[in-house]
Amino acid sequence: MQGVMRAIDNMNDWAGKTVAWLLVPMVFITVFEVVMRYVFNMPTWWAWDVNRQLQGAVVVMGIGYALLHDNHVRVDVLITRVSPRTRLWVEVIVYPVLIVFIGILIYRLIPYTWMSVRVLANYTSAWGPPIWPLKILMTLGFIALLLQALVNWTRNVISLRSPGGTGS
Repeated sequence: MQGVMRAIDNMNDWAGKTVAWLLVPMVFITVFEVVMRYVFNMPTWWAWDVNRQLQGAVVVMGIGYALLHDNHVRVDVLITRVSPRTRLWVEVIVYPVLIVFIGILIYRLIPYTWMSVRVLANYTSAWGPPIWPLKILMTLGFIALLLQALVNWTRNVISLRSPGGTGS
């Protein structure tokens, strides 16, 4: 079990660190677009679509990484005032809600992604690049998030059951 959980951690860590590099071309494309638009009065027809796809990949492939490293937004004003054991209990109770929500989302995403792949769907823009690869990444990103949520929940349960059970 520990080996599988470590593999899921490593997968999300690798995915997050890998897609973070997509921010570099996003910056260059944005600077290029701004120069072309405002200096040469020749806006591009592709920069927005490319950056939108790159940003989508960063977000959906980075959500599992964020959960792994406890970087998701939460109501810290409440959770910081409780003991570590109480925080563990809250997470053990809340994670199943998250897991069910992500499961429903994946259930709804799979046919949506499959249809997009079948018809080789494109953006409805002047350039019209393919959107189906991003939809595949979206589905894979939420599967990675689901797996990470299951791992985190399992670790919290194990920690609660251990002597001391503070999660440290």
